[in-house]
Amino acid sequence: MGMEFCNKTNIVEMLIIWYNLNGIFHNYKFMANESDKNIIEGEQSVEPAAVKVTKPEKATPVSELLKDFKGKLAPEQEAALTEVLSQSEHPDEDPKVLEKAIGLLEGWGFRRIDNDRRTIVAETKPDKQAAEINELVTQGKMPTINYKSNVGLYGFKVKPVEGGILYMKPLAVVNRIENRLRVSGDRGGRVLDFFRKGVRRRANLKEVKANINELGLDNYFTMTEEGIIETTRDISNGLMLTDLFGEPKNPEDKAFLSQFDSKEAVKAAAGMVAKVHTESKRGIGELLTNDVIFNVQEGKMENPRLSLPDLKYHQGIDALEQQATDILDFVFSVGSACHKEGGELNIEEVRAHIKAILKGYDMQNTDMVKLAVKNLAKQGRPHLTMHNGIRLGFDRVKNKKEAFEQVRTILLDELEGKKE
Repeated sequence: MGMEFCNKTNIVEMLIIWYNLNGIFHNYKFMANESDKNIIEGEQSVEPAAVKVTKPEKATPVSELLKDFKGKLAPEQEAALTEVLSQSEHPDEDPKVLEKAIGLLEGWGFRRIDNDRRTIVAETKPDKQAAEINELVTQGKMPTINYKSNVGLYGFKVKPVEGGILYMKPLAVVNRIENRLRVSGDRGGRVLDFFRKGVRRRANLKEVKANINELGLDNYFTMTEEGIIETTRDISNGLMLTDLFGEPKNPEDKAFLSQFDSKEAVKAAAGMVAKVHTESKRGIGELLTNDVIFNVQEGKMENPRLSLPDLKYHQGIDALEQQATDILDFVFSVGSACHKEGGELNIEEVRAHIKAILKGYDMQNTDMVKLAVKNLAKQGRPHLTMHNGIRLGFDRVKNKKEAFEQVRTILLDELEGKKE
């Protein structure tokens, strides 16, 4: 599960610095030319800016499929791809043939960005380097046993121990870069916002320990001389909220996950967050679909809880703003997960899930948080920046700028009680 960095750490960190600074330069160069816009339209640093090929609703002739790759494939590659696709009269409706075709394209330097929906993109050299770096930074996956989780472990050097995951130390250089990107995403997405005081940042080990105590997570974490151990008992038998979205390829995974309704899950998760907010009188730091764990007993989801709380709000950020920021994160993260096979948002599902979140987040004093959510959303929070695009899941969504604002509109409609 875990992966040791050893002497590769310094090399990886230098590559990350180079790649992120290069991405920052290009994004802010773009913004300098578009100074009247508050939201970054440029592509995020890890998304290939190339032609996407998705499985359409109806069969597409081989010639049409190959047209998208004109100039990108060598003649022998076109011939090989044509041979595979010709094994079916309707290759785009034949999962086995389509999977073979994608396998060929991946071998030639193309990359799938969504395994469930078989979306593939042409990959440039920097994109490939970024993907390789991301693999090194990812410290394994959550150890679920009833299905294979897609949730990775980030931010800390980790290793598996008996009955848990040991978080040993933060990936300092990686986190420093992310902190600067996070400032821009929280503050406005303009050039000068990159240099402003941030709203939150990655926490060090001492601060994570304080978060665990203040957020009521002591039953799931143990402090040791080496670091912090998170119990994997409920993770192993349970599920990660984010894994309820999408369509698993593995039939066994699909059989397990299909037992649970994602709308009921987000409602229960929001109820848990309301309790944490009310009792702690503060915010969590970050709340995405991959930050919520459910235990599963006898085919039922129960006891949702937070994973490692490894972000910290800066001193001086009001508790109401902290809590509203958590809810905004959660709404946009859930909203991006409600996309169709081609990558477009499923508006009905987005609305249904946001309704479920707001209904679940309903305790004493939460009305004030909802009002703060509305005010921050109207101010433009969260902002669609390079970092927020991938953090909130919009790298998997078609027309992400439009989709981002569609989620905001639906959220405001629901908060203001507007009819559909």
